[in-house]
Amino acid sequence: MDLSDLRPPVEDGPWPPITHFPPLVYGPLRGARSWTGLTHASVPGYRPLQLDVHVPEGLASPPVVLWVHGGGWAEGDRRHVPLQWGQQRMFQAILDAGMAVATCDYRLNEEARLPAAVHDVVAAVRYLRRYAAELGVDGDRVGLWGDSAGAHLAAVAGLAGSSPEPDPWVLGEIGVVADGAYASGGPERTDVRAVVWWYGLADLARERQLAAWLWPEVEADARAELARRLSPVTYLRSDSPPLLAMMGDADTVAPVTQAHALAEAAEAVGARCELVISPGSGHVFHGEPLEAFWERAVEFLARELGAVPLVPEESPAPEQFVRRNLRGARFRDVDLSGAVMRAVDVDGLEIDAPWLLEEDGRLVVNGVDVAPLVDTELDRRFPGRALRTAATPEGLGEAWSAVEQAWSRAVARAEAMPDGTIDRSVDGEWTFAQTLRHLAHATDMWLRTGMQRLDDPFHPWGLPDGDPTDGMGDGPTWEQVLEVRADRQAQVRRAIAATTTEELAEERPNPHAPEHRETVLSCFRTIL
Repeated sequence: MDLSDLRPPVEDGPWPPITHFPPLVYGPLRGARSWTGLTHASVPGYRPLQLDVHVPEGLASPPVVLWVHGGGWAEGDRRHVPLQWGQQRMFQAILDAGMAVATCDYRLNEEARLPAAVHDVVAAVRYLRRYAAELGVDGDRVGLWGDSAGAHLAAVAGLAGSSPEPDPWVLGEIGVVADGAYASGGPERTDVRAVVWWYGLADLARERQLAAWLWPEVEADARAELARRLSPVTYLRSDSPPLLAMMGDADTVAPVTQAHALAEAAEAVGARCELVISPGSGHVFHGEPLEAFWERAVEFLARELGAVPLVPEESPAPEQFVRRNLRGARFRDVDLSGAVMRAVDVDGLEIDAPWLLEEDGRLVVNGVDVAPLVDTELDRRFPGRALRTAATPEGLGEAWSAVEQAWSRAVARAEAMPDGTIDRSVDGEWTFAQTLRHLAHATDMWLRTGMQRLDDPFHPWGLPDGDPTDGMGDGPTWEQVLEVRADRQAQVRRAIAATTTEELAEERPNPHAPEHRETVLSCFRTIL
């Protein structure tokens, strides 16, 4: 038997885009049609490499930005952005600027050594070009944007792929490849119009220890040659696509000298490279509001790719519902503020508006503001709830103790129920186990990110807001969920005990919207 007999048939991929649009992992993007899980390359012996594409509605053939995730060449997938960014917000910013956004999987370094990951990113570029018409994008206007390890891959793929003499060893021959794939002007061209490089590596030859990790089985001299051939600076030419290099000078993961090396190498050959160094920012721009970095990158890509944003229509007049039967209707994530209901049947109406009572909101029924009545009744039902408005360290400590006791009782009740109860979902809501995982994530967001500003704030088993799925494949065991939850509860307990009255008045960036400031007291109250 010949080895080729054991290989999967060529029909295993790449496949053209399918006609239905499954939802984005973290919920749909506004004003976009989406494809998820497109196979852009299939390499015998490896998992299928998949691609997600989100295209703005109402625009004919917009340019497309390919996002290449980071993770030290060792972890992450196409849906990965650093958790404090928010996948939705980042991708939405690209769409709102009139560009499609695609995200791709690539083989990690323990699966296949570099240049395999570069091959996979280039295969995604080929796919976007080949199926541009089916996707409704302009395959001649492709930009690459990567962070950390993804920045390195994006820069190598973009610069080497735009060379007039492409190197098959660097670019690979997987995915949508036909005879003459490297011929100028072919449908599988790999050149791009722009590259955004965020806090990555540009010259691997300067990082000998990293090269030894990337290619541990290769001799030192050979590693040096591999590092040279897989360094973005190697492929800079006067006609290279324009670069935007952004990095913080307090980065302890990748040295800021790499950003300067990229800019200096570009200047030496006459290539365009905009260099932005953020004072005091760490890796992932930790310590600074993110919007300014997004805006700069999106503006750069929109300019270089010739994007034209869709002009939004004027807000329509409020919709009128007259003599309509909405019995049994379900409203979720809907803005009903200011809605007026007259002569309506609301028997059995259920309202879950958690922020109403935290923001002095009003809910008027038959001329009576019932919000204070509801607030009082909830305090009666849940002993200790009234303590959530504490304004001193001592009061916060008492309130947190009440929270821990309440959850301890809830966990005991859940564990006393029939097997499987903790993993059951009702009406599409999170399960009990997922709820505890989300609470761990929320603690990481407001304590470890917002207040403590840690470089690595998130536990991998936390469940981000807006993710209705498990999000972690098989997920952790119940015992592991309880362990993480207990650890985060203890961290809050210690943080409250260590906080002074003066520190409660200090301000921190809101972790969801860093351009807004929150007091430490407000952060603690949010956790409560």
